[in-house]
Formats: sequence, structure tokens, C-alpha cells
Amino acid sequence: KDQEEVDFFKKNTNMDDFLHNVYELVGMNVQTYLDREMDHLMVAFGCTGGQHRSVYCAEEVARRLKNDYNIRVDLEHLDLPG
Repeated sequence: KDQEEVDFFKKNTNMDDFLHNVYELVGMNVQTYLDREMDHLMVAFGCTGGQHRSVYCAEEVARRLKNDYNIRVDLEHLDLPG
């Protein structure tokens, strides 16, 4: 969640390509769930420490889902302190 980490992922990794592909898959399933009036879909990310890469991915996908589908997204980071 730190801006320094966000900037790093945006500038120094292939994260944009990765998240584009993730979002294509997740978005396809969200639309299917909405069409079928289902209301629980879980998406999980993991990484070595659970405090940087997976947090960034979860935050970005959650933000986009809320924006594109106007749905409630519950976001939980298991390994972040406090």
C-alpha cells in the first residue's frame, strides 16, 4: 500500500501485463456470476511475504472491480501487520 512500492511495481515490473490478464479472467467470471445472480466469488493472490506484490495485486483488482461493476468487494490482507 506504500506509494514507493506502488511506484516500483508500475515502473520496474511486468505487473501491468500480469494484472491485465488476471482482470480478463476475473472479469469474465464476475459477469457470469452477476448474470446468474450469484453473489460470492473469491479471488486470492499470494507471494513470498504477503506484504507487497500480493497486496498490490489485490488492491488493484478490487479497485477495478468496484469501478467497473459497481459491486461490493471485501478485501482482506492476511499477512499485513495491524
